[in-house]
Amino acid sequence: MAAACGGGTLAGQACRAIRAAGIVDANPGHPDLLRLLAAQVPVADLEAAARDLVGKGKGRFALLLATVEGRLRDAAAKGAVPDVQVPWHESRSGIEAKGRELGLGVWDEYAAQRGQGEQWPAYQARVFAKAGCGPDGRALQ
Repeated sequence: MAAACGGGTLAGQACRAIRAAGIVDANPGHPDLLRLLAAQVPVADLEAAARDLVGKGKGRFALLLATVEGRLRDAAAKGAVPDVQVPWHESRSGIEAKGRELGLGVWDEYAAQRGQGEQWPAYQARVFAKAGCGPDGRALQ
């Protein structure tokens, strides 16, 4: 049985919208749904994709998630910029962009994984310090 879509969380809202569109096996706790929501996919986009799939007789939750993830990958490959603007200090890409802007370059994840480079928290702290703000984006006193 599918999980209930209760609560006022964004995942609950998405689940209710997807079910209203006709995909009854939507699960608000599914990790792929949570990842899409964290990537700023609007609930309205999930609902529209669900309605499209239901209209084609393909109303399954797993297919919806795969379809929306595919659209995100396609948009990223084309260099499309999402219309949702996230403050620079709230995302890795924003922090790295600020690091480039401040002359610090981007974080070398590959080197960090091999134990030969700076770990993310250290890089993040350097960017915030050079920008003169804390992790919340507020200026340091």
